[in-house]
Amino acid sequence: MTNKSGNIGAKTETWACRAFNRLGFPYAERRRPEGEQDRADIAGMIGVAVQVKGGHAAEDASLEQIRTWLEDTERQRRVARADVGILICKRKAVGYANAHQWWCYFTEDTYRAMLGQSGKGHRTIIMRVTLEDVAFLLRLNGWGEPLPVDGNGKITVTELAS
Repeated sequence: MTNKSGNIGAKTETWACRAFNRLGFPYAERRRPEGEQDRADIAGMIGVAVQVKGGHAAEDASLEQIRTWLEDTERQRRVARADVGILICKRKAVGYANAHQWWCYFTEDTYRAMLGQSGKGHRTIIMRVTLEDVAFLLRLNGWGEPLPVDGNGKITVTELAS
């Protein structure tokens, strides 16, 4: 007997890792279960805790469901001792090969941390960008591989979604 939910989760996590691999996180891989405390779904991204959701639950998630999953992502971030926590949800009608276009959710505080700003926000604002955009933001501020720059110090990113 197969576990359909587990298979969907494993496939979704695998394709999210492949997208991160192409976008400057060459060591991103599915995390192996390590015991009682969940440290997020993706390993190999030092300082970044990533939770991945797939299937109809992710594609049709309500704002309240996203909030609940973000609370869980924050708990996983603390357990992993990571700097930031990101929630990835597979998008409806966006296949696995286009995982770079799946939605990533995070809070205002996570966004501030990604930009190197200190301090806490006044509200828990939920932000949503694509996986390729979150990879860019993370790399811009020191996580993952450094972004390529030209002789004038301008960023020359051309590998997105390639």
